[in-house]
Amino acid sequence: MIIIPWVVPIVIAAHRALTPGVSLFKGLYQTDWGSMMAASVLSVLPIVCIFVFLQRYLVEGMMAGAVKG
Repeated sequence: MIIIPWVVPIVIAAHRALTPGVSLFKGLYQTDWGSMMAASVLSVLPIVCIFVFLQRYLVEGMMAGAVKG
């Protein structure tokens, strides 16, 4: 049985990361840049939303740890 070396990491990481899915928009001779950028934005959007809502607590925690005394 021949296993292509890059198939195994994609299958293993498919349940944990979105970057292997984004890389599927790249072909051998052409790249669908519009779809790749849309998938990239959709994969980063939840992280940015979480940061926006938790930014106040992150800054408070850093300032509380930075105060000397």
